[in-house]
Amino acid sequence: MNNTMIDYETRVRRNRMRRNRELRIHIAMLTAAAGIILSISVFALSSVPSDASNDNGPRVYKYYTSVAVLPSDTVESLAKKSACSLGEMPSASDEIRLAGEIRSINHLEEDELPLAGTNLVVPYYSYEFR
Repeated sequence: MNNTMIDYETRVRRNRMRRNRELRIHIAMLTAAAGIILSISVFALSSVPSDASNDNGPRVYKYYTSVAVLPSDTVESLAKKSACSLGEMPSASDEIRLAGEIRSINHLEEDELPLAGTNLVVPYYSYEFR
């Protein structure tokens, strides 16, 4: 064999080794990219908030309305009316919580009474989505 034939075979062998090395690198990069995409997909799908609950009861929606204050109204009486908007008897803690929320929304102090004739923003609840 002459010298040129050996050079040709050496070049062919080196090119084949280079292509194999590049192929292994491409396979490794593809595997890594697939792993990253899979990881991101699993993380994204597992962090989607679910609206499912164990309670199969009706859904209650909270709304706000403006109420004209009568001379006999107190924050507590408005809270009681608001808590009864679903037609159920509210608990004392519901009334206290709503009274605090009415005071907070309307910037009233704890001992401050609403003035008759003014309007207050009061939350109410409904089974209807509006």
